[in-house]
Amino acid sequence: MSRKLPYEGYLLVSDMDGTLITETFDMPARNIHAARAFMEGGGRFAFATGRTHSSAGAFLDRVKVNAPCILFNGAVIFDYASHQFVWSADLPESITQLILKTIDRFPEVGVELLTDDAVYIVHESVATRRHTSNERLHYVMTDLEHVPKTGWHKMIFAAEQDRLPVFADFATQEPNEGWDFIFSSVNFLEVLPRNISKGSTVLRLASQLQIEKEHIFAIGDYYNDLTLLQTAAFSGTPAEAPRAIKDVADVVVGPCEHGAVADFIELIKKQVTANVQ
Repeated sequence: MSRKLPYEGYLLVSDMDGTLITETFDMPARNIHAARAFMEGGGRFAFATGRTHSSAGAFLDRVKVNAPCILFNGAVIFDYASHQFVWSADLPESITQLILKTIDRFPEVGVELLTDDAVYIVHESVATRRHTSNERLHYVMTDLEHVPKTGWHKMIFAAEQDRLPVFADFATQEPNEGWDFIFSSVNFLEVLPRNISKGSTVLRLASQLQIEKEHIFAIGDYYNDLTLLQTAAFSGTPAEAPRAIKDVADVVVGPCEHGAVADFIELIKKQVTANVQ
């Protein structure tokens, strides 16, 4: 009879920016080695990120995954092994009214629409230009009327740090016909389909993998990770995370640049060992 691997039946989901990778888009070697060891030990490892499948996939040459990944901040599950969208959720078409008002009243706020096939920029800003450059995004610059009318998994309002809260106050007071707002960075206010988040989607992913909720581990660093950390049976956050995120996480590990995910996996090992004793 073969011996069960130590992490068999467990799922580890990691945020990317500010958690697995640094603000300069480097990936600490400790994270790479620890993720590999977790998978070799039978665990399933996946990203949970706001990035698109191409943007997140650009890091697979450094660290592999062996489970479908949560992308678009929870609106998509994508399987890199089969190169297929496993599941997705869409924004209602009525969101166009908010887009039109934003372009008219807040010219400094960029608007990005994300679908299976493309990132559409329907209004450019300094923050959108920085976003596409930093993540090396392939995008289409176009008018709203030329964007496909359906299949919008999420939208990003991008602005400078001092202007984004002002815009957010406006946007959240506008009529809402089926979407939620979430800050994913100091420059991004994202719009997701109602009740869609990393937290809701990790449960869907775990169910597909036949992994119990009690065997979900998660680590993340920002407000878009809040539901993910609340849902996981054991959660961690890097040292730089906002106080509200630290208050929710079970453990606060070291800084992102020093290998926060590796720190968390060391603690997972202790959790798993304690569970089998």
